[in-house]
Amino acid sequence: MKFFAILLAVILISQISVTPAYSSTGWQKAKDHTAWVKDGYVKHTKDAVVAAAKVLAGALASLKAAQATLAAVTASSTATAAQYAAAYAAVQVAQAAVVAAEAALNAALVAAAAAAAAAAGFALGTGIYQLGWGSAHLCWDPVCPVVSNLTIAPKYSSITQDEIDLIIPELLLAETGEKYTKEEFMSSESGVVAWNYMSEGIAFFVNSYRGAAVSTEGRHSEVLQAVSDMNASLQTIPKLHVQAANAMETNFLPKSTLDDLKIISSNLDKSIQDLEEVEFTQEMIDAEPEFYASFLKAKQSVMDAKSSIDESIVTISEYYDMAGNPRPLVGKNGIFPPLTISDLQNFTQECANIGKKCLPDSEILIGNILLDKTNVSFPNYDFFEELAELDSQFYDDEEIIFGSSESVTLSHVLRTTGTTLSNNGMWLNIDLEQSPLTMEARSNIGSTSESLDIPPWIKQNAEWWADEQIDDKTFVQGIQWLIENNIMKISSCDCNR
Repeated sequence: MKFFAILLAVILISQISVTPAYSSTGWQKAKDHTAWVKDGYVKHTKDAVVAAAKVLAGALASLKAAQATLAAVTASSTATAAQYAAAYAAVQVAQAAVVAAEAALNAALVAAAAAAAAAAGFALGTGIYQLGWGSAHLCWDPVCPVVSNLTIAPKYSSITQDEIDLIIPELLLAETGEKYTKEEFMSSESGVVAWNYMSEGIAFFVNSYRGAAVSTEGRHSEVLQAVSDMNASLQTIPKLHVQAANAMETNFLPKSTLDDLKIISSNLDKSIQDLEEVEFTQEMIDAEPEFYASFLKAKQSVMDAKSSIDESIVTISEYYDMAGNPRPLVGKNGIFPPLTISDLQNFTQECANIGKKCLPDSEILIGNILLDKTNVSFPNYDFFEELAELDSQFYDDEEIIFGSSESVTLSHVLRTTGTTLSNNGMWLNIDLEQSPLTMEARSNIGSTSESLDIPPWIKQNAEWWADEQIDDKTFVQGIQWLIENNIMKISSCDCNR
């Protein structure tokens, strides 16, 4: 699903060719979805989006400096004469304004950090799913010479959420150059969606390569466990794509963030005016030179703080329209620009000309990190060169994504990926039962209920059906899968007895 990944997010790349493992034409038409964004979304996430949090952090540092300086003035006991009362009063008013500004700015900083984290997560997710798509295409049909680096059985085990939680920050750092924590993601609804979106992509990538590796060694029961785990991901991923699309179309920052910054700036401006109106005679300066110096330093610190706040306003305004309403990541007035058919064509041509050099450095770095966590290797096989080869293939049926338009948004690609291109309930309609690896494993140990437990995705389906989160048709498809794979057997009866 090429288009899907490309648009999907920030750095990616790819193209899809047709293989027997994918049972519908939807997969064939999706092949180009991940070949776009190369630098576009990455730049926005790494530079512009992160700038919002950075400039707010700088303003907060200036406010803290101003607060410390003002406190030093009001704590002074040397200047007690009545003629210094106006100076004290102005400093105290400024101090109160700075304290209030710090509280409001802290809230803005949390909102900006959460928003930047979510944006980076959606961007990273594009690369992860692109690489996961590559694993299904390159190593499950056809097969690839991937081997496990483990020496102790069992060599296959599904990656845990705890492991994934440790990997994501490492990948984000490699992708954006910024450090993010899970807590930053969990502080907003969009962040939670982004974290889950990345998590399932990592699970599919790791489990698919671990499963392919144990197949190389003929560990058939472990292959079928991998198939079960991968099917669970394939069932969940379409829903996560739709959730991600919805999240990206919501406001990047709260409306109150920009409004609060403007109020802070106005209040600090008033404090500066009050401080400017304080008059010191030469006699007062000579009598209390240290107090006068502290007063001037305090006034300058408030001016510096206001300057930082104003800089924040300029930067944050990028995420609001002219009327002060917040912009979404994608969509009308979106922060991430739409991508065009020509973007895709240029990318695929570049991959045809220069091979894996067409891939962003960050994608290769992310892929290597994931492969290291997966504990697999490719003897005499250049995974990224093979991936670039897929990306170099171009097809003329991208109308499934673009329709009559010359450009589309990332959310449109995600939503289409999770619905139209996954209309059998599995991501991109991938059918692992058609994979040579699955068929070989089943032929060697038999596809009976004794050799394979009910897959987790079937159990999840039942739970969703009971909660009315999926329709009857989708639930029945799961039952049909159990019957077709001999996990559930229907015995006939003589109804006349």
